[in-house]
Amino acid sequence: MPGRLIQTIGVSPDRRYLLYEYDDGSFDVNYLAVVDSKGRMVTRFPNRIPPEIWWSYYSWQAKDTLRVVILDIDKEQVLPRLYKIDTQEYLPLKTDWQGAYAGRGPEWGLDWRAMDIHYFKGANIVYDPTLTRVVYPKQGELVSLTDVASGQELASTQLPKWGRLPRWSDDGEHLALIASADPKTAAGKDEFFIVRRDGPVFQRLTYLTEQFDTVHISDYAWSPDGKRIAFWLNTTAADPAFEGTQSELAIVEIDTGAIKRLCIEGISAPMRHEIQITHIQPVWSVDGQQIAFAQLDSSRANTYNVLVVDLETRTAYKVAANKEPIGWMMKEP
Repeated sequence: MPGRLIQTIGVSPDRRYLLYEYDDGSFDVNYLAVVDSKGRMVTRFPNRIPPEIWWSYYSWQAKDTLRVVILDIDKEQVLPRLYKIDTQEYLPLKTDWQGAYAGRGPEWGLDWRAMDIHYFKGANIVYDPTLTRVVYPKQGELVSLTDVASGQELASTQLPKWGRLPRWSDDGEHLALIASADPKTAAGKDEFFIVRRDGPVFQRLTYLTEQFDTVHISDYAWSPDGKRIAFWLNTTAADPAFEGTQSELAIVEIDTGAIKRLCIEGISAPMRHEIQITHIQPVWSVDGQQIAFAQLDSSRANTYNVLVVDLETRTAYKVAANKEPIGWMMKEP
């Protein structure tokens, strides 16, 4: 890799490519690079299109498409765009959906950088991988699932503070989000809610708050086949967002809501001081049989290990030390 690594963005939804940001050594321009599982560069491009406009942040939208965001300083708005890495097409994404809420409130994680500086207009518009469905917040703490082509609302639900972390499965069949089961509070009563791509309703998937007084779900990841969700479950921490918090790894089945608790702890809140780790989502293997994650080393200060757990045997083993699990890639692109 030429230049200096700035940040690793993540692995593409099809597990073929890794996206990262680096500078060219002169500090005059930053680049985005796409590499395969052997580290061979597939393509690279400046993190700005057109040349005079800098992207503010970026992520994978689909297997060959990036979602890039420009912050319009003059109008204090979010301008999400699509960038096709193969054709270098650059297209805007519609944000002015009917009734879309553009104020302080939804902490969905998608546009958290914009929300931090109070750029609400155009933020938190969540498209599925095929760009045929969109989920967005509306007035009154409503969450809407809408058909992109017709503008028809397919499902709607009211959730305290609109819930958190809405994410589509890789196949685009379901959207999940975390929300409080108690309409009077949004803290410590976390449950999963899901909706199918064609609606007609948002369904409550888990009932953890019927077993525990306090439930925090800090982050999660869809399995490659879209049938399970691996997540960090914490039923004891007063503040699960406190840096370095560890939670229990658990898995929920989409069809039944059945939960398997693995009795294995891992880092479930970002760490940015002595230890640098920001990717806290569980990382599924391509075949869905294993999960990688980071865990604090209780025997050594300021040290953590990357572990892989075999889901059939529930056996965890160490694969690296002081490395950050970013994503699980296919051997060959």
